Amino acid sequence: MTVQDRVRGNRRNRDQKKASNFRPDIQGLRAIAVILVIADHLFEWPRGGFIGVDVFFVISGFLITGLLMREGDRSGSLSIANFYRRRARRILPVSLLVLAATVAASSVLLLTDRFHSIVVDAWWTLAFMVNWHLAAVGTDYFQSSLPPSPLQHYWSLAVEEQFYLVWPLLIVMLLIVAKRSKNVLPLQRYVAAFAVVVIVVSFGWAMYQSVNEPTVAYFSTFTRAWELAAGALLAASATLLSRLNPTVRNAMAVVGILGIFGSALLIDPGWTFPAPIGALPIVSTCLVIAAGIGVKEVRASWPLTVRPVVYIGTLSFSLYLWHWPVIVLLESAMGSGIAYYVVALTLMTVLTVSSYHLVEKPILDSDFLAPTTTKTRSHRRRSWAMNRDTQAVVAGGLCVALAMCLVIALNPPPPPVGAVTSQAPVAAVETDDPQNDPLTAEIKTALNRSDFPTLNPGLDGIESQRAEQMQDSSGCFNANSMDVAARCVYGNQGSDLTAIVVGDSVGVSWMPGVVAALEPLGYEVRAFGLSDCPFIDSAMSTPTDPRRAERCAAGRPQIYDEINRLRPDIVIVSDFEAGITKLASGATGAAAQSEWERGRTESLNRIAPSGAQVVVLSSNPHGKAPAECATRVSSPDDCVSKIARIWNEKRDADRAAAATTKATYVDTSSWFCDSGQCPIFVGNVPVRWDGAHVTTAYAQYIAPRIASAVTK
Repeated sequence: MTVQDRVRGNRRNRDQKKASNFRPDIQGLRAIAVILVIADHLFEWPRGGFIGVDVFFVISGFLITGLLMREGDRSGSLSIANFYRRRARRILPVSLLVLAATVAASSVLLLTDRFHSIVVDAWWTLAFMVNWHLAAVGTDYFQSSLPPSPLQHYWSLAVEEQFYLVWPLLIVMLLIVAKRSKNVLPLQRYVAAFAVVVIVVSFGWAMYQSVNEPTVAYFSTFTRAWELAAGALLAASATLLSRLNPTVRNAMAVVGILGIFGSALLIDPGWTFPAPIGALPIVSTCLVIAAGIGVKEVRASWPLTVRPVVYIGTLSFSLYLWHWPVIVLLESAMGSGIAYYVVALTLMTVLTVSSYHLVEKPILDSDFLAPTTTKTRSHRRRSWAMNRDTQAVVAGGLCVALAMCLVIALNPPPPPVGAVTSQAPVAAVETDDPQNDPLTAEIKTALNRSDFPTLNPGLDGIESQRAEQMQDSSGCFNANSMDVAARCVYGNQGSDLTAIVVGDSVGVSWMPGVVAALEPLGYEVRAFGLSDCPFIDSAMSTPTDPRRAERCAAGRPQIYDEINRLRPDIVIVSDFEAGITKLASGATGAAAQSEWERGRTESLNRIAPSGAQVVVLSSNPHGKAPAECATRVSSPDDCVSKIARIWNEKRDADRAAAATTKATYVDTSSWFCDSGQCPIFVGNVPVRWDGAHVTTAYAQYIAPRIASAVTK
């Protein structure tokens, strides 16, 4: 028998084993999972489509644990080396390919700052630790208004690989215990018992952390381990579940399928997740898998076994890896719209099918990193030399990895977008003639430009334009104490004329402009700012960090007392437009406006004893972040945004509250927009450094407008 015959024989044996263990309904579950995830990410519907990842976790735990137990039962031992070889050949080729392509495409399309952040994500991804990196970054308040990383979806792969660093070792230990046990209990019982322990402990921790640290809970391996362990429990209970009668199986399949779709339709991203609400998609997935254990088919599962659905399930790993970079990078280059959706779906389909048939499947069918035995080791070196398909695949994979390393290491600086000009910005001087307002003329000019002008500062490095007062170290923002007597002092320190800016991060982002406006007039300027805490006497909801809502409730009375104690001449109030959507009551529309007006009125009344002139300054309209819309192939039109409905709703509520309390309301929309259209730059000055906050340069650019508005 030749080496080639032996290789073919080994492949036939592997194919026969795969066929005997093949579950078309599980492939169908994979298809549903990936379709839900893509629909959520691309169309933002269903809102709970992200539960597709949870479905994947259960499937993975079931299949991997079943494989490990079968090997343990068959041979009486487990080869950890073979396990990791199988994982590497299954995961690495396509994941490295997508990683390399994403980094390369990002270097061509995106601004330097955003590309550098993606390079950092790439290194964390290569180490299978990107979930912890994202958890840490996600706790940074300012990340909320910045575009997502095209590598963000690798977090789920990182969770799996971290789980599988430990899980096989635990099964080896359980196998040893089972072999030495006097009771001679089968391995399955030990695995089932341990899986129950993992589920209880991990689910309990997920319950706690989902409430107290939702962002960390979403990405944490410790809060997700119970989902993989749920699949493991199914695998360990296979003997028992194989005795189910057909009626029960069909009922389980129906309830499970409906439960998965119901989860996607009902679950909202703002709910506590992954626990307890994550139990709904997990239990539903378990029901579908359990229904098919020990039988060839379950009638009620037929929608999952239709050929096109099974094929999508077969491609699901490649499809999952490709879909998110395509969505993120293509939206940056094209913006949203019908053409974007068509191109996105087409591109992710082409890339998925190509990578599966040209990379993923050839490697899985080859001997590359295939599990070894004593018999196969002797001829592996010879078969490797003769297997040209394997050589080609591996050589291609090495080239891809090398290309990625070169892109990351060399990183030649691309041509800048909105390059820096030496021309300093000129302040937008106030005018008494609205028809000939130079600022309005500059805004109109910006809206009509077909290319980016030279800007000062440039769009590369724009995040450095975050106001210095927004740094916690300034004492103006997120301070431990509301006493600002000895901190956050700007302008003419010690002056009898004083002004205080109060609000959330958007309010504090006005500080460079307020200081530039009032310092020449002799004012000392201070600020109180708490993230996600608008200056209204109402309870707020902060799902990503509930502790912020508690801090708002505790800090607000202290701010009232401090303002009344300091007795400033001017109090400037400003906060983010989306605050009106974050009321703890959940009110929307007219009800939210009414509650906001009452809360704002109460807050303004609470500082009335200070005797200050109160100015309610509307926020700058929210728009696209420069890093999101400005690319190497984009035009200024891609960065134009519209004034949102909620901005108008908040304006009306604030205006009414100001009228009730004799405060001054200032509509700032004309400082940023014309006819509801808002450019990303005005003159040669970028307007925002992210989606919500003005740049230091633009705040100073419109300082004359601020001075005129707050000193009338």
